[in-house]
Amino acid sequence: MRGPGFQYAKDMDGTTKVPALIHIIGKNAVTFTVGNAVRINQAGFVDICDAGEAPAGFCVQVADVNGASIDADSGTLHDYTMNAANQTAVAYMYKVGFIPALPNYLFYNDADGSLTRTMTFQSFDSVSASQIQASSADDSEKTFRLISRDPDGDADASKGLFQVIQSQLGQVSTYPAT
Repeated sequence: MRGPGFQYAKDMDGTTKVPALIHIIGKNAVTFTVGNAVRINQAGFVDICDAGEAPAGFCVQVADVNGASIDADSGTLHDYTMNAANQTAVAYMYKVGFIPALPNYLFYNDADGSLTRTMTFQSFDSVSASQIQASSADDSEKTFRLISRDPDGDADASKGLFQVIQSQLGQVSTYPAT
């Protein structure tokens, strides 16, 4: 069973390798969940992507200032809340480790509705930091592109592999696709 949100699935060449992580200090008082789309804000700190924002990558861990993974919030498996002084207090300065939204990476996501065959290669927005909005599919330029449906082969029509086509790291392609 897969966890919540976005998860790295494979490279566009079909290999499943371990991608490098980028670690940047998290914004004060924000709760990061593994699988969230994250961005770098204007102050240079990691923040959660709002619906429709271009991600820098996807959260996979939170680490201390020395790079050691920290424990999730009490009673949770995937949530990490930054201290109100995380950006400045040396005792904190927890860093969010994220897989960069590179154009050759495919990310698994369980969308908020069914994905049909005709949606393949269409683009989508997100409904939250952790979920694709299935009803947003069309040929206009958006953030994510559906590459493959039902990657687990379990006939669940809401699951797909998505390429990030609009990220803080750059644009992959232009539209319309004709």
